[in-house]
Amino acid sequence: MSCTPQALPAVVLANFQKQFPSAVVIRWKMDARQTTAQYFVASFKIGITNWQVTYDKDGRCTMKMKDMLFEDLPQNIKDKLIKEFAGYSVRKPQYFEYLGADPYYSLTLFKAGQVMNLRLKASDASVIAERKQ
Repeated sequence: MSCTPQALPAVVLANFQKQFPSAVVIRWKMDARQTTAQYFVASFKIGITNWQVTYDKDGRCTMKMKDMLFEDLPQNIKDKLIKEFAGYSVRKPQYFEYLGADPYYSLTLFKAGQVMNLRLKASDASVIAERKQ
């Protein structure tokens, strides 16, 4: 359910503005799974990059996600893709960071009619999950 910044807990809005001062085109939603909102989701842009973050009611950022371009991926991720997934084209790279978990990159790979969804750990580019469609 959409909400205005005025409907957010003050700590959520303050922490968002502190973490993402250059964010524009901000849309807020309340998690509708609860009768009282426990989580608040912001969708926004920084430059040309789309972001989505989730805060709990106490103002902790529990999830960050940003869309990326291949050329903006870290070198260890690019090296892994070039070495172990040669011939695949990469689409929709995204960065995910959840509170208390290791950050990872999610990518969709295409090759000769094959589609693969891949998750690579940000720190060492190890494969977390691989699913072929």
